[in-house]
Amino acid sequence: VLGKASYSSTAEFASFMGLFGQAANTVSLIFSVVGTSFVIRKIGLRPTLMAFPMMLVIVVCVVYFAPSIWTLFGVMVSIKGLSYALNNPSKEML
Repeated sequence: VLGKASYSSTAEFASFMGLFGQAANTVSLIFSVVGTSFVIRKIGLRPTLMAFPMMLVIVVCVVYFAPSIWTLFGVMVSIKGLSYALNNPSKEML
């Protein structure tokens, strides 16, 4: 809703959503290759599972104090990327 309100044409909104998809998938790929096993080995499975909800609280506060389309963009990229790369593999290990 916020994205559609920020862009006047459908093509601009589609470009924005394409950028969002590329950014989220890039973060997910990089963290999957480099960080998932490292984080789970270093801090353990339970803290890794608890880190995602704590990250959600932090990003909600960031959006609350700095509401803009680009803040929301960064927050959603980090949420989607870390969800795919860290949270979902950790849940599957249970």
